[in-house]
Amino acid sequence: MLISWQNVARQIAARYKKYGAEVSYEIWNEGDLENNPASVYVPPAQFAVVLKKVAEAIRAESPQSPLIFGGLATGPNKGIPYLKACKQALNGPWPVDAIGIHPYGRWGTKAPFDWGQLFGTLGQAFSEYEKELPGLKFWITEIGVAADGEIGPQYYNDIAMYVQ
Repeated sequence: MLISWQNVARQIAARYKKYGAEVSYEIWNEGDLENNPASVYVPPAQFAVVLKKVAEAIRAESPQSPLIFGGLATGPNKGIPYLKACKQALNGPWPVDAIGIHPYGRWGTKAPFDWGQLFGTLGQAFSEYEKELPGLKFWITEIGVAADGEIGPQYYNDIAMYVQ
């Protein structure tokens, strides 16, 4: 299974290598999030194997393209231990250029709804990641306003402020 995933990654990178550094590749998505139907959890030691092999395949075809560790969904409290466990399993340097994060609910200028009390600011999240994992770059690879129901127009201004 891993070999075919590695081959698919190599084929995708070969197809788009003409764009070089203008195309980045996020390897996996929200692999740190357990028990969620919207993502596939991968234990850190197993993800380290996937990360290394897929990164090698992409770099072989498109060495200038930035590689991003699949977007973390759990936030610093669970994301940092997940990253540290992956790093330990890698037993070597990170094969990526940055770590992707999905800081839903964290805000820069204004918290939508009452989320500010639940999650805190973007700045707080970045500070926690940078304190525990110095030298790594962090990219926001997904952000927005998630809700289980319809979000009415009365919230549109708050949402616009949130994503600024």
